[in-house]
Amino acid sequence: MYNTDTTQPPALADGNGITLGGTGEPGATLTVKDGDGNTVCTATVAGDGNWSCTPASYPAAGSTLNLAQQDAQGTAIGSAAGVDVRLRMPLELVLSPVQAPLNASLASQSITFTLSNAAANPAVVLASPQITSVRASEFAVSANTCGVTLASGQSCTIRVDYTPDAGSPGVRSALLSIPDASGQTIASAILDSNEGAANASARRLPDVLTALRFQQGGQAVTSLQSGVATTVTWGQTGYQAGMESIAALFECNQATLDNGNCGNSYSTNTQNSGFLSADTTGDGLWSNDGVQSRLNSYSWTFTPTCQGDQLVLRFYQRSLQDKAAGYPSLSLLAPGGLLVGSFYYDQEGRRLSVPCTSTAIP
Repeated sequence: MYNTDTTQPPALADGNGITLGGTGEPGATLTVKDGDGNTVCTATVAGDGNWSCTPASYPAAGSTLNLAQQDAQGTAIGSAAGVDVRLRMPLELVLSPVQAPLNASLASQSITFTLSNAAANPAVVLASPQITSVRASEFAVSANTCGVTLASGQSCTIRVDYTPDAGSPGVRSALLSIPDASGQTIASAILDSNEGAANASARRLPDVLTALRFQQGGQAVTSLQSGVATTVTWGQTGYQAGMESIAALFECNQATLDNGNCGNSYSTNTQNSGFLSADTTGDGLWSNDGVQSRLNSYSWTFTPTCQGDQLVLRFYQRSLQDKAAGYPSLSLLAPGGLLVGSFYYDQEGRRLSVPCTSTAIP
């Protein structure tokens, strides 16, 4: 409160009110303007010398107000300049829903929020909605009907589009904030996702090699003969939907086999199956949190050339989501005991060694 008939008034005190007021000459018209000369509000000084007015839109914190009063004949009779505005917006607008669920398994999703300004509030000048997230690139404000000013008792909508990165599974969260013209947040909402058991299983439990067998001449074999057509069949168990697999053969000489460098890199393979779709798909033996694993079976026919006493095989997998995103394949882990006579060629369990001979197997 301040008196326009006195010298420079004190700064407006911090508080929760939004009505400006003071004392002046009874019957005078008082005008409050901001630093740019825009009228904030006007009032007529009452007979007891008091006046008050409510801004149509609240002045931003940190701005200044200038006051002037005129008598009934329009003669200036008092003024006050440079009144500091330290009051913050005392009201909060309502943004609903306050918490919006996201579904990370969808290719895209749109959530529409409603921003409401109560009838008891003044009009509010809005700044652009803000989205804060470690995955901010997956969120975008695609529609906003709020405009610059939201009037008393009015509502508007803000639509947020969510497009998750298919190659980066996991939970998501984001904060939608609505600031006023001064940058103060006056409404907010949370967008988050519960990954769900299916997505969590696929992310945390990678596919592994769970079956392996070789056939030559229609017979199951545990050692391969050079120059004979061979069919390898393998199983891949995991929780990812839509998978493809590839087998790579490394026909190394004995020196390379002995120094442990055979099959170090996929690029050194001598034969490979190319990416294959599953021959058959069914339920696997595992389950996690009620989610059933899937067993995909693949087969590939090749003719080996033995340059040493063994061949090295590696198996790779890639989900169709990863393929669409341009991600490379991953080397499959191979549990022990899959094939009698075979053994791990490396300590990581990703390269298998199978005996190979240049002579006929009895």
